[in-house]
Amino acid sequence: MNYRTYRNATIIAIFAVSLIAPLAATVFKLDRSPALQENREHAKFPVVSFEKAALKRFPHDFYNYFKDNFGFRDVFIRLNFLIRRRLLRETEFNEVLFGENGWLFFLGEHEMDDARGITHYSDDTLAMWTASLERKRQWLAARGIRYLFVIAPNKETIYGENLPSYYRSVAITGLDEFVDYVGTHSRVEMLDLRPALLAAKKNERLYKKTDTHWNRYGAFLAYQEIVKAMSRGVSSKPASALSDFTIEKRYEKGGDLALLVGGSEFITEEEINLIPHKKRLACRVEMNTGDPRTYAMRQENKKLPKAIVFRDSFFDEIIPYISEHFQHVQYYRKHWDQSVPIASIVAEVRPDIVIEEFAERRIKMDMGSFSPPD
Repeated sequence: MNYRTYRNATIIAIFAVSLIAPLAATVFKLDRSPALQENREHAKFPVVSFEKAALKRFPHDFYNYFKDNFGFRDVFIRLNFLIRRRLLRETEFNEVLFGENGWLFFLGEHEMDDARGITHYSDDTLAMWTASLERKRQWLAARGIRYLFVIAPNKETIYGENLPSYYRSVAITGLDEFVDYVGTHSRVEMLDLRPALLAAKKNERLYKKTDTHWNRYGAFLAYQEIVKAMSRGVSSKPASALSDFTIEKRYEKGGDLALLVGGSEFITEEEINLIPHKKRLACRVEMNTGDPRTYAMRQENKKLPKAIVFRDSFFDEIIPYISEHFQHVQYYRKHWDQSVPIASIVAEVRPDIVIEEFAERRIKMDMGSFSPPD
């Protein structure tokens, strides 16, 4: 057998094994590889039923099940990462961009359009969004409730110097336009966290290198800025300082972006933990909503204010700190849109302030669903 024949036979054999092995491993339960950590649950085997609707849905449900559970799936995902990143040195795959100095950035949700200054909004769009925010503010103000709108910047907005040069922007961004328009054409109190984060990043790293979110330093700084803004109209205690915590650092598996490329076991991230010197007083109270991400934090201190918070995942790390400033605060893992029964929620909680936090990348996607309260 000459070299060319041997090479072709080897390729055919590898291809055949790659087709047969997953099926054999699925049928005979041969896959013993450790499961990948993922930020979701795998699809379950669909319920077998002879009803017409169930039969029609079965192929789609089975496809989702097989895609999540076929044999050696996690092995192939790991192998895909090692080949594409370590061997071929690819810098973009699975909606992830490998930047400089070990930084990973999210390519989904048109986030790079924000970074490059491609995202822009017309005056009509800005006017519509601003009018919606102003109506919210007025509705709450008529009931003696304050409204604070908080913007969590994209990671590349704060650490754009770690992007490849062809992604960097010197232009005015859509966020600049939005903040300027709201500030000029409404009385909405908007907390733009960019100045505080940009000023503080020279002292500590504020975002995770392998995740889309800020780390606990960044979340703590955002918390301090929110309390500072809140204290101008709502009576509460001063924000905590870093000296009130013991700081622990340790290396762990990579964050959500490392998971997205299947490389969380090969990419590490320095995690930061802030351990309070005093016991936290606010305790979690479950709410009967069917969504475990919607809950309240409560403590026995009638002198503290009450709050409602609409938020996204950026607020997760802020909750332990800011909950100490309220006797009762309800957290909703969504933005305030048409589906929110705001009148009944306000009547139940009787808040002193409503805080709405919005990630920069979600502005162009979710602001259009805003509506004034009934």
